[in-house]
Amino acid sequence: MPEFEDVRPCGAPASEVWKLLFDPTRFPEWWAGMDRVEQSSETVTRYMSAWPDFAYPTRVTARTEESRVVISCMLSDIVHEWT
Repeated sequence: MPEFEDVRPCGAPASEVWKLLFDPTRFPEWWAGMDRVEQSSETVTRYMSAWPDFAYPTRVTARTEESRVVISCMLSDIVHEWT
């Protein structure tokens, strides 16, 4: 499966960045092209600008012991891992 890694420095405190990454309702604040997010107890549904009526069910998991947030699209094999 194709994979890539991108690294960028960030001057913000790690705890503040973690709050943004782990709170799906805040994804549209920093995720380019994301219009809105609807959250239920176990999943998140994302709606992108390019296809505003198409729902992307998503699972968001925090792995605190690894300092990682994993955002997995449930329609494809796309997984974003933020460390």
